[in-house]
Amino acid sequence: MDENKKQKIVFKDKDGNSFSIPPQGSLGLLALGDIGLTAWRQVREQSRAEKRQEIIDKKNKNKA
Repeated sequence: MDENKKQKIVFKDKDGNSFSIPPQGSLGLLALGDIGLTAWRQVREQSRAEKRQEIIDKKNKNKA
């Protein structure tokens, strides 16, 4: 592929600074995204489990 025709992926950070990711680095970005989603799902599930347990504890406390 001609070097001038390669697409560049350009991002901006929260400060507005732009940086480009070469096509070879895009697989790494996908992997980081997957790791982030997996961690988020684990935290979300833990939070839901804690809330469920609080509800059960309140019900048991009211019965006693």
